[in-house]
Formats: sequence, C-alpha cells, structure tokens
Amino acid sequence: MSPRLLSLAVPTALALGAVLVPIPAASAAPGPSTTTVDATAFAPPRTGRATLSVPRRVEAGKPFTVSGRAPLRTRVTIQALQGRKWVAVRPSVGVSRNGTYSASVRLTKAGSVTLRAVATGPTPATSSGVRTAVFAWFDVAATEPTLRDNVRYGGAVPVNGRVYPLSIAQNYGGSRGSSATWNVNRVCTTLRTTVGVRDDDSSAAVGRVEVWADDAIVIDEPVRFGASKAMSVDISGALRLTFVTYRTETYVRPVFGRPQILCSRNPFE
Repeated sequence: MSPRLLSLAVPTALALGAVLVPIPAASAAPGPSTTTVDATAFAPPRTGRATLSVPRRVEAGKPFTVSGRAPLRTRVTIQALQGRKWVAVRPSVGVSRNGTYSASVRLTKAGSVTLRAVATGPTPATSSGVRTAVFAWFDVAATEPTLRDNVRYGGAVPVNGRVYPLSIAQNYGGSRGSSATWNVNRVCTTLRTTVGVRDDDSSAAVGRVEVWADDAIVIDEPVRFGASKAMSVDISGALRLTFVTYRTETYVRPVFGRPQILCSRNPFE
C-alpha cells in the first residue's frame, strides 16, 4: 500500500472502532549462558619467608640452639638432609608473636650436616639449607696403633681409685720408655685424657708421660702413684699423635686413662 493510501486508512480504521495491535520488535538471538568464577579459588596458597641460624660447629650428642624467623601462626620443624631425603631431627615448635622461633637440636654423628627450617600453616615457608660441622669424640685406644713399642692399649686400667677403659699403659720390664703412634689425618682439634700411674704399682712409683702432635709436644707431665690429672690440649691439624711413657724404676707403669680425640669425622677410616 502506498504511503498516501495508508495515511487515509488509519483514521478510517479508528473511526470504525478497529483495534490496532502493536507488532513486537524483533528480539535479539539468545547468547550463550555465562558463569562467574572466583579466580582466588584456583590461586596457589600464599607462601612466606623462613630463615635459619645455626652454629658453625657443634659437638655430637650435645644439644645446641637454632633460631630464625617464620610466618605467624605456623609451626616450624627442623630437618636434616640425609642422602637425598629431608628428615625431621626434632618435633615442631611454635612461632612467637614477633615472628621468631628457637629450637634445641641434638645431632649424633660426626660430619658436615645441612639443616633447614620448614614452617607449616596458613602461610607455609621453607628456609635455605645451612651447613654445620658436627664434631665427635673418638677413643684412641679402640683402634690398633700405626706404631708401638712396649705398650699396652685398649684395656681398663685403675688410676687413683678410678677405672679408665680403653687406656694406654706401659708394660713391665723392657726399656724404660714406651710409645704408640696413631694417624689422625688432620681432622681432629682436641685431645683429652687423664694421666697417672696404675693403682697396683709401687707406692713410690714416679714416671713421666708425653704426647707429640707430629713434631710438637703438647703434653709433658710428671706422674706418681695415688695422683691423677685430667688434661685437654689442642691438636688441630696434627697428622699423627704419639703417646710416650717413661718409668724411673721397674714396677712403674705410667698411664693415659681413656685418651679421646674430638674430630670432624672418624680419623681412623
């Protein structure tokens, strides 16, 4: 219909009482449904920072303290690297309100040990590994000497009312002196022993003992019946230790009661 005729038809239709029905506008094609996702649900957990402070050198069997910082509301476990595995060396400890912690640790074997701190909780964290040198005491007379002359070693000896196991003592008879030498491979720092004379020797017994660390004398001490003296000397860097005893009469047997050396590893392996 032409526009002119349409303009004439509308008033006519109204006059006749016709009802005009509006034609709805064409609707847009429905789009795909969408879902809102909380991105934080897939975010990795927050991680914090942990630190660990360890003494550079410790003694096997003796507790020592480690400390550091860790996130609040976490618990910290101290672990040691054993082979390729991390192993806990003590139960976990809590973190204080200022973000610090401390723990007592005890290691039992000589050698270099790597420790780390692992914090578990809302904000987990792991410290870097920290190395410490573990020193242990080794009995000298538990191992056969490299060289020896007129000496007994490894037995229990009574000195001044006390029995010392794994000791070094001069034999009866023979020369007036005796000696025994052990290689210690430059891994030891300290020698400790108790010197004296056997309790079953003459009451007038007098003698002398010496210890040589390579070419340096580190113990030079007179000994007599009924007396003893505990000694501790530095042997750092020594390759060999030589224990020497001298007697002044036949029935005198000077003694090194249980000599032990403090080493970073077993010096006899």
